[in-house]
Amino acid sequence: MNGQANIMEYVLMTFFVIVVIGAIIFLLTFFQVLQFGGEQQKAVFTRQLFIAKYFLASPLMARENSVFDDAKLTALSESNGCRELEAVLGSGWAVEVTRLDSNTAGACTAENYPDCGRWSYCGQNIRNQSIVLPVNVYGASDGLAGIGIMKVVIYTK
Repeated sequence: MNGQANIMEYVLMTFFVIVVIGAIIFLLTFFQVLQFGGEQQKAVFTRQLFIAKYFLASPLMARENSVFDDAKLTALSESNGCRELEAVLGSGWAVEVTRLDSNTAGACTAENYPDCGRWSYCGQNIRNQSIVLPVNVYGASDGLAGIGIMKVVIYTK
């Protein structure tokens, strides 16, 4: 009888140790997955900020530092701007600049410029999670700078 109790005690202790080790492995794996998700989100945010900074400082789009020129934005969107920009910034992103004080909110083309207020690059339908930054947009036709927003999206798999 005493031998049978010792065997049961040994089996229960072994089961308890296995459960504790399994719980520790599960928790460590869970924390690693959370940390990886956080690192991935940080990498996406860093890339969004890099693209936004490139757009704001690029002489292809800006009149001066941090002020977009609507004529330059329209010209770049009419050319193969996306292909040229992807050569520098890589693929899997989209940017949309919208002038908020514009009378019309349509997409800008050579035909409707300057009666427009939205420029899109490398993505026409921006509905994913994005960062939105306030920007200044200089209107070459009226000589006034207006307020706008810039949305930057990184497409993740």
